[in-house]
Amino acid sequence: MKKLFWAHLLGFYLTAVCGWGADRTARWKEVDDAVKKGLPKSAISALEPIIKEALAEKAYAEAVNAIARKIVLESNIQGNKPEEKITRLQSVIATAPKEIAPILDTILAQWYWHYFPSTIHFLTSRN
Repeated sequence: MKKLFWAHLLGFYLTAVCGWGADRTARWKEVDDAVKKGLPKSAISALEPIIKEALAEKAYAEAVNAIARKIVLESNIQGNKPEEKITRLQSVIATAPKEIAPILDTILAQWYWHYFPSTIHFLTSRN
C-alpha cells in the first residue's frame, strides 16, 4: 500500500514537471502579467489556448491548473460568487477527460467547502 502511494505520487510529480510544455512558458507569463495588471479577460484569453494544447498533449496537471485559474477569473468578473465557480466547474467536469475528473472533483469539493459556510452564515444572519 505504501509503495503504491509513493508510485502514484512520483507519477503525478513527473506528469506535472515533464508535462509543462516549454513553448507555453510565454503564455503563462502573459497570463500572470494580465492578472498583475488587473486584466482578467486578457488572462482568460491567454488561458484558453493553454488549456486546449495541454489537453491535446495530455499534460493534465497543466490543464487542470489552467482550467481552475480560468474559472476563478471568470467568477471574479461575475462578482466573485462561490456558486458561480461551482456551476462553471461542474460543467467542465461533465465534459472533461476521465484522467482529470478526480482532481477536478477534489477542487469542486474544496469550493463547496468554502461555499457552504458563507451560505449558512447568510441564512442564520437573516433571523
